[in-house]
Amino acid sequence: MKINTHEYETLTLVDEENIKDSSQTETLTDEDIDQINLLLYTKERFNVSNEAYHELSMICKDLPRSWKVRERIKAINSKWNLSSTPGDTCGIQQSIKERLEIRLQALLKNIPSNSALKQNHKIRVKLSGDGTNIGKKAACHQCDLDEGTKAMSADGNHLIAVIKESENYDKLAKALADIRKDVESLKHVSVGTEQFEIEWFLGGDWKFLACICGIGAAHATYPCIWCKCTLISNNLINLLILELQRQDSIDKKRTFNDGFARSKYKHMAGWESYLNDTLKIHFNWFVCKDSKKLKMAGSNRPRETEIIQEH
Repeated sequence: MKINTHEYETLTLVDEENIKDSSQTETLTDEDIDQINLLLYTKERFNVSNEAYHELSMICKDLPRSWKVRERIKAINSKWNLSSTPGDTCGIQQSIKERLEIRLQALLKNIPSNSALKQNHKIRVKLSGDGTNIGKKAACHQCDLDEGTKAMSADGNHLIAVIKESENYDKLAKALADIRKDVESLKHVSVGTEQFEIEWFLGGDWKFLACICGIGAAHATYPCIWCKCTLISNNLINLLILELQRQDSIDKKRTFNDGFARSKYKHMAGWESYLNDTLKIHFNWFVCKDSKKLKMAGSNRPRETEIIQEH
């Protein structure tokens, strides 16, 4: 006990195996590295603190020493130029440009000279994001679509940022501000003397896309990110379909020359005019010769959409 401050001095006992000797050099085998990598995954998966792992390693002598784990973390982090996400957000990120240059160098070595990438000098890059089960984090990924089938596997997706924040627009916009600026300004990437144009694509699940587009996934009024019509407009179309089906069941005897009820045909024309003028939805109604079903085809619909089947 210190006489002046009346404070007690405490000592923390550390296992000697957890103290790395500066004169000792130990080479880890591939099996040791795989075991430590698995431990790191489990440690992050269940949010095990460094202090808790240190205590466990002192109790269980078969576990790798805590200094070995710290050295492995440093070795992994040294492979990338990592930086913190902007503001007071909790996360790390890496430069998209640097990552693209590394991947493009490796890609150019493994593709033939007559490939579309080398001839067109254009690389397609998809950005996507999703929540993770590891520590409730949000991850932003980069994928080079020119890698073919590899782009659909884990090896073709490269981590750009990991954010420990809630999935909402304000948090994502603040944490991904640097990445958004890089995407807006990055039009070309150079490898040696060659320059490649970048074509960006946006991917991910509905919640992530809705958040970054500012729609709000929980109370979204749009059925699709790219759809121009709100759910209210779709509800009007559904009402039209129900009304046409009702007219069809009532007016079975009065038929038009195309086999459909005359009153239903007039009613349908009225709805078509309303949708064209009010919602700016342009389409044409017609009867399929093979199926004898009423169909519609619009300028914003690449395929014919069947809405009513013959009763």
